Amino acid sequence: MSHSGFLVTGANGDIAEAICGILRETFPGTRVDGADAGGTRPGEALFDRMHHIPRADDETFLAGMRSLAIDGGYGTVIPTAEAELWRLAHATPAELSGIPLLMAAVPLLRRFLDKLETARWLAAEGLNPPVTVPFEAAGDLPLPIVVKPRQGRGSRGVEVVRTHAHLDFIRSQKPEGLIAQEHVGDEDQEYTCAVIRLGGQTRGLVLKRRLAGGRTVFAEEVAVPAIDDLIQRLAAACDLDGAINVQLRLTPKGPRVFEINPRFSSTVMMRHRLGFQDLLWAIKGAFTEFRPRPGRSVYRLSRELVFDA
Repeated sequence: MSHSGFLVTGANGDIAEAICGILRETFPGTRVDGADAGGTRPGEALFDRMHHIPRADDETFLAGMRSLAIDGGYGTVIPTAEAELWRLAHATPAELSGIPLLMAAVPLLRRFLDKLETARWLAAEGLNPPVTVPFEAAGDLPLPIVVKPRQGRGSRGVEVVRTHAHLDFIRSQKPEGLIAQEHVGDEDQEYTCAVIRLGGQTRGLVLKRRLAGGRTVFAEEVAVPAIDDLIQRLAAACDLDGAINVQLRLTPKGPRVFEINPRFSSTVMMRHRLGFQDLLWAIKGAFTEFRPRPGRSVYRLSRELVFDA
């Protein structure tokens, strides 16, 4: 990837904000622009220039992305929005031609952006995920269960269903695109794992996390051999070349992966501060030194941006 300029999409979101900060620190003087379908704010306070692009479900999205990437002369385009990644994963080679994308391979995007297909693949590989079925088969699972969108980011639309009355209420809404998943483990045993594989070498960072509003606000670096082994097996099984994020809970039956995000996650700056620089390693295509230090912790706060009328 060239460092002649970066374009980060989904630029009004927290992942893009973190990526922008890392790029500015590492490549001072290099142009870092953003693009978002929602408009130019608040991203224009962070990026050198903000572009408005079509929504991922708009028929002009791919042509707009390609034109922006080529005309802008960007050396690296980093998509962060799952809807955009899904659209890019189903584009033709001609539609992607000329866009220097930094993202997971298309087969992995198609698989891991679909939570039902993710669970089926994990089960087929013997990686022991929670039992996951289409919502229509939710009654086959003992309560409690987790009901969530088959596609989607973070905790949006996720519900823990503990009673049949709750399940019947969800059914009455005639939902589409939902899955039901076995509820496993406890909240205090939830982990987010950054995984990157380059040239056949895999590195992982396991963070025990605490959530607030669906986002990680505190994380502690830990060393859990069972999780480390799972990371290595998972990366090899999917022939990973790049970076993904694995979310799991540690249970008496071992680690149970309930989601895989085939993109840089919202904890990208948290782990960057811990020295696990997966964004930069992916850009450069090579690892630099990293020394694990279990016990370290990192907090994430917030900030406000004010614009004049």
